[in-house]
Amino acid sequence: MEVIAAPALAALIDGDHAIAVELGEFASTCTMLIDALGPQPFGAPLAWRRAVVSGLDARDVTALAPFVRSRPDQLPTCVCALPHRTKAGVAALEDDLERIAGLPPERLVAELPPDGHWGGVARQPRRWLDSYVRAVRRAAAGLRDPWRAAAGTLDREAERVGAAAARGAVRELIAARMPPVLRLDAPAPPRAELLDRVSMVPLIAGPGAAHAWFIEGRLTHVAYPVPEAWGATRAQPPPAELEALLGVQRASIVRRLEHAMTAGCLAEALMVVPSAVSHHLSILERAGLVERERQGRRVIVRRTARGTDLLALYGR
Repeated sequence: MEVIAAPALAALIDGDHAIAVELGEFASTCTMLIDALGPQPFGAPLAWRRAVVSGLDARDVTALAPFVRSRPDQLPTCVCALPHRTKAGVAALEDDLERIAGLPPERLVAELPPDGHWGGVARQPRRWLDSYVRAVRRAAAGLRDPWRAAAGTLDREAERVGAAAARGAVRELIAARMPPVLRLDAPAPPRAELLDRVSMVPLIAGPGAAHAWFIEGRLTHVAYPVPEAWGATRAQPPPAELEALLGVQRASIVRRLEHAMTAGCLAEALMVVPSAVSHHLSILERAGLVERERQGRRVIVRRTARGTDLLALYGR
């Protein structure tokens, strides 16, 4: 993965570039989902990570698993946070979700990386697109309160960028304010109008979430967290229940795996037949929350780091 330092990124913007600010829930929601459910958190406040998963259920977690577990630079860009380039500078969440819902399945399949997470998606791309859109919509609903609380901060950031653009000082602003950013390359997103400008996309996100989009080789978007937004969202949302997300039995399995256990011991602890435990473990494994290892006639079950992180989000 290529990471670009702020001075190097600033040098890519010259006086001929028009500068705009785009605010969109989709960009923040996608980065927050990776932060909350992915293997490498971006460092967002716990309240935000709890909020973005608060409305999800087990079906949503399963649908999001390949997206949040892949390396960011290997994601299929057609389902990523590529904000619409609108004259108003605001990307409506439903416009982004409509764009993704309308993707031809073959377009998605053509962009799937060979990293092992996307096998089920390749077999049923249309079904996955529908499930992904549903999950992102529900995640955005959970993040709505932090988004609204940060609205004033995001508006002030837009004014700051606008003032820098008027003075011809955007490069100085980027060099002084921007953390290192991850470079992401993409083809032109379907059904999105690309205008001749570079858009700054303020995020409510952790400090490691900064990224720059190069669409067809041209810098088009710089998405970055706004640190001042952290102070605007101090309120802790009521913690969601793990049982509501995974179901009672599967939540119990995740909670019990402080240490590795055999599948047989889990069945005894839950007082269910082994086939029922196997069914639950298959679902949890697909979501990346547990892993199984056969040792002779026994199946050893362990909670993954992602499962432990998810459990921490729900206060155990």
